[in-house]
Amino acid sequence: MKRGASFYLMKLGKSIRTLFYLVDIWFFTRNYFISYGMFMSFIFGRSRNLWAGANELRVKVGLIWSEYWESWHHEHWAMQPEDGWVIVGNPDTVKFKQVEVDDGGLVYIYQTLIEDGRIDVKLMNQFYDNLQIIAKTVMRTVHVKWHPRGDKKILSGLIDRGFRIHSDMPKSDLYIGHYSSLLGMVPLLGGQVIAVELDGHPTPDSIRNISYKVVKNAINDLGVTIEECERSNTPKYSEAVYYFGDYFDKDIEMLVLNKYLESSNIMDMRR
Repeated sequence: MKRGASFYLMKLGKSIRTLFYLVDIWFFTRNYFISYGMFMSFIFGRSRNLWAGANELRVKVGLIWSEYWESWHHEHWAMQPEDGWVIVGNPDTVKFKQVEVDDGGLVYIYQTLIEDGRIDVKLMNQFYDNLQIIAKTVMRTVHVKWHPRGDKKILSGLIDRGFRIHSDMPKSDLYIGHYSSLLGMVPLLGGQVIAVELDGHPTPDSIRNISYKVVKNAINDLGVTIEECERSNTPKYSEAVYYFGDYFDKDIEMLVLNKYLESSNIMDMRR
């Protein structure tokens, strides 16, 4: 796939930011191997298992959304907290308010793929153009759950396409996205998910299995799937709870944090 110059400039910017972060980590851990291993993983895709198990990175307890993430963190990050894991549920369920919309529109969950240098801006604009055409075909307004780190130029382009922007979560029966974890909350709200898979960005199992369907960035496929989804109306609630957890339990989180913060010097350092 041909990529524009802006894509590589963004990748360069991301690499430079990562380098500064890794220098900070080296000063904190005094372990060169950790920073070097992270650099090779984040920039060149090397395995995280080579450095993730270092003693300096060991944690006492891990807070996870659901049981699924225990094995996931062990497999992908070599994490094994000394005192185990605590399930707290999905924090997104208390992080965002639901915004009532009265036009029966669909919701697109925005991700900072362009801002993070993960995808070519031309490819994303092609998707946004397709979504605009599809929305007119199925006669639905597109509501965008915006990301706070989103670029203002991209925001302006979405507004120019007639999309309505929200900082909180619009309420709908149909949500479209790629692989944002925010999609995991959708079935809990009674909505259905359509995941759009972009070139070079495979859909994770956790998103694939909570979705009505995974489609490619094609006008016909997405349009047909939206019409099928409208007739289905079967949110995958149990699958969403399995992967992303049920409603967030703030009390459990605070009990765990208080237990471990009070037994360390962290609280003193924060005062």
